[in-house]
Amino acid sequence: MTYHVESFAKLGFDTYLIGYKGSKLIISLTSLSNIKLSYLSESPPLFVLAAPIKIMHQIAAILYTLVFIMIQNPPSIPTLPLAWLVGVIMGNKVIIDWHNLRYSVLALRFGKNTFAGQYCKTIIFGSSTYTHLFVTNVMRNHLEQEWGLIFAVLHDRPPSHFRNLRKDRPALLVSSTSWTPDEDFDILLEALKLYESRAREEEQVLPRIWMVITGKGPLKKRYMEEVELLQENWRYVRCTTLWLEAEGYPLLLGSADLSISLYSSSSALDLPMKFVDMFGCGLPVCALDFACRIHDLPELVKDGINGLVFRNARQLAEHLETLLTYFPSSPALDSLQTTLQRALQVPLNVEHRIHHHKHQERDDWEWVSLSAVL
Repeated sequence: MTYHVESFAKLGFDTYLIGYKGSKLIISLTSLSNIKLSYLSESPPLFVLAAPIKIMHQIAAILYTLVFIMIQNPPSIPTLPLAWLVGVIMGNKVIIDWHNLRYSVLALRFGKNTFAGQYCKTIIFGSSTYTHLFVTNVMRNHLEQEWGLIFAVLHDRPPSHFRNLRKDRPALLVSSTSWTPDEDFDILLEALKLYESRAREEEQVLPRIWMVITGKGPLKKRYMEEVELLQENWRYVRCTTLWLEAEGYPLLLGSADLSISLYSSSSALDLPMKFVDMFGCGLPVCALDFACRIHDLPELVKDGINGLVFRNARQLAEHLETLLTYFPSSPALDSLQTTLQRALQVPLNVEHRIHHHKHQERDDWEWVSLSAVL
């Protein structure tokens, strides 16, 4: 969403960013005078017991600050119904940027057949909002069929500060996560075990690797305790965690050799936003081919061209061996990096045909977003 804010502000819109205080904002946001920040105060952390209080607290805070409305979904409670209500009362034009389906996320926590897992499915107000942006073609097709929502697909794309800064580096692997159930780190740990074993057999062929995992979340403690035990006997693999401010994250990606994505969509409709950041830095990705309606993730990850797709730990370990053999002079890894470097010279191939017009001269993101707003 911060990328959207930056783009709208640079197009001349007075833009209000509403959210909780937390990580430091990127310099490109704080330096723009037409971006106004409105912070929401924190509410109680207990989800089940405090949920009604939290929702009412959020409603009051958002009503106090809400002016111009573009929301990313999820989260959808209370943002989506509240934005719809304010739009009806005040005449604001509500734009929904669809990144996933909230009820599919809740189903991970409470189960698909519970009230909480189905609740959001009954309160979709999207059909009466002004316009919509969809993160994938398949999400647009799904919501068009299910809810009659029609407009433009707008793939996420990297901002200007996500660029390759890599010189000569060791074998540095990166995985970005929120440490939630939709990312199975058992796959990564098993793959690292297999790599360690294989590297011992192929000394001076496979390099030592430093696996850096960024982010924070509820499952972090559990997995990192297991990592610490494994590392007592590992010689070729080291795994550490980092939490980076916004300016530091692209520097890490630009310094890395390979990224790993364990994301599996709860809705089977969206794609990880982290891909575009990685590709923007010229960083190939090994991506989990989750049970998704987007077969083999072709909208972003093209297997064998800008990354490799795996379905289990053994396949991931095999990909690591293929890409890192004779590192740093690995033909397989060099091929993926070369493809991404070439792609950085041209705009990403996002869909930008709206009302049967082609505007190839304009920046794709700006054209699609402007056409949705105006």
